[in-house]
This record gives sequence, C-alpha cells and structure tokens, in this order.
Amino acid sequence: MVKNFARSAAVLAATVIASGTMATVGAPPAEARACDGIAAKAHHTIWLRHTRDIDSALVVKWPAGATACRAPELIRAGSEYKVCGGKKWDRWVLLRYKGKQGWAPVVCTNVSD
Repeated sequence: MVKNFARSAAVLAATVIASGTMATVGAPPAEARACDGIAAKAHHTIWLRHTRDIDSALVVKWPAGATACRAPELIRAGSEYKVCGGKKWDRWVLLRYKGKQGWAPVVCTNVSD
C-alpha cells in the first residue's frame, strides 16, 4: 500500500513538471505583466477620478504603497489641487488600478512630471 502511494505520488509529480505547471510558480502577477514595466506607486491613499478635476466622480480607491499601471507620457494639465501635502499643482496622470482607469494628482505618486 505504501509502495503504491509513493509510486502514484512520483507519477503525479512527474506529470505536473512535464506539463509545465511548475514553471509558472515564479511568474509575475498578471497586473504587473500588463504594465509593461511602466508603473506608478501611491505616496498617499487617494481616489482615482473620472476626469482631471478634484471634484470629479470617484472611480477607485488607490491605497498608499500600491502599484498601478500608467500609460507612457500621459500626464495632462487639469484643475488645480492642493493635496498630498504638496503645493498648488495642476498635473494629472492617467492610471489603471484593479481593472479601472482614472486620473490621479501627479504629486501623490512617484511619477515625475
């Protein structure tokens, strides 16, 4: 009985390795792959907004330290804001976080303008 169990376990392990399932263990998460290496990190917990306006509709909450994907060179002027401990600023960056897309104040991220 013990021999049969050991033999079955060995066959199962060989099948899993041969099928390539073990090769994906160290693969990055899908969200990281989708960013193509262009990511932004939140300095403070903020809401991504529907438009480049501090009074715009909220899309999704982006917690401090979380990473979101960003489109290259998509920083635009919008309404002025004074958030995240910064000076008055009007630059916004388009981000995608948890499948939702919205605008965030540049000063709240690690994105340089």
